[in-house]
Amino acid sequence: MCGVGSTQPPGFTSPPISTPLFYQFSFDDSPLYAALWTLPFIAALLVSGGPLGPLFPKFSVYKVWFLGAGVLMLVSAGLLSGIDYNTSRARITGYTVIQGVGCGPIVQLPFTVSQVKVPRSKAGQVTAFFTCAQMAGLVLALGIATAVFLNRATDEIREILSDYPRSLIQAAISGVGSSVFDNLDLDTRRNISRIVARNLGKVFYLNVAGSALGLTTALLMKWERLELGQNKE
Repeated sequence: MCGVGSTQPPGFTSPPISTPLFYQFSFDDSPLYAALWTLPFIAALLVSGGPLGPLFPKFSVYKVWFLGAGVLMLVSAGLLSGIDYNTSRARITGYTVIQGVGCGPIVQLPFTVSQVKVPRSKAGQVTAFFTCAQMAGLVLALGIATAVFLNRATDEIREILSDYPRSLIQAAISGVGSSVFDNLDLDTRRNISRIVARNLGKVFYLNVAGSALGLTTALLMKWERLELGQNKE
């Protein structure tokens, strides 16, 4: 259960953080307009998570929920890891919607399952433990993804712009100095956009690994129905 809880963060943090940067470089969107394209993912996350409340008590075999979510997250992560400069906006949006549908139902489900399965006196400890697991997964996911993307993209861009300081290129990639590349010729800017888009796609390999681990953990769970009406002392 802890494995599932700690592997969720890449699924619901990478799309809203990585895709806006992709849109800015590949489609020349403004930061605000690029951010608007994360709304389908957020909507899918909320819409898929909402029905869990009334549906789960009627079908409380929690392993099925984790398995279904794991499959969707693994498929969408695999698709997102293959995006590049030529990938259409519609395809990226569709991939992130699949990711949102997979993440939504199980964002809070580990808390529900664990709190029912342990004595009531330990419910607070379990909640704190899973909160720590999710936050740790979130920090690791953002840290690893940002470090891998920024360093790999910077190294490749420096092969084109050898006279530019590394810090200036990193600032431009992260959006702090987005005007740095404006004076370059069209072909050079297009090559830089291809590099950024390709390396953003590689960020989602972290999602693939996390989804695969979560799915493996789900496969090891018991086939049992969660008795929500029974509280242990």
